[in-house]
Amino acid sequence: MPITLRPRRGLRHPDRPVTWLNSAIAGHKVRDLEPRWQTDVLDARPDVVSILVGVNDMGRHTLAPEGHVIPVEEFAAGYDRLLAPLAEAGTS
Repeated sequence: MPITLRPRRGLRHPDRPVTWLNSAIAGHKVRDLEPRWQTDVLDARPDVVSILVGVNDMGRHTLAPEGHVIPVEEFAAGYDRLLAPLAEAGTS
């Protein structure tokens, strides 16, 4: 559920409230985020995006040694695929 706030930015732009949208799903990795990226992020047409992902990609196997190790190249390529449409849309 989006949350609308008026932080300091609201003092400079009172006509433009900030809406925070958290579409996180605990335990997801970049490859889990990719299929829902369009619906959860791009369709919202955000001005700014903060991506907090990567710990599960890189650290999960240290907690469960039998877990799948995601090669750095696979992680980087997936992350690049997430960022590309944001850059095209001018999102920061």
